[in-house]
Amino acid sequence: MEAKYMMNETFILERDDYRDFTNRVMVLQSRKEEAPYIVEHDYIQDTFEVTLLDNRYTLQTIMEKTQ
Repeated sequence: MEAKYMMNETFILERDDYRDFTNRVMVLQSRKEEAPYIVEHDYIQDTFEVTLLDNRYTLQTIMEKTQ
C-alpha cells in the first residue's frame, strides 16, 4: 500500500483562527473536496495544533480556495 498523498503540515492556531479554518474546510466539503486533518487542543494556552494529512492541501491553498 502506498500513501502518495500523505504529508504532515502542522500549524498552531488560536481559537478564532481555528474557527475560521474549520469554516473554510466546510466550504471545501460543500464543493466535494476533502482536506483531512487532525487537531489537538491545548487547554492551557487555548490553541489548536492542526496537522493536514494530504499533501494536495496546505493552509495557504485552503485559504486561497475559499476566499
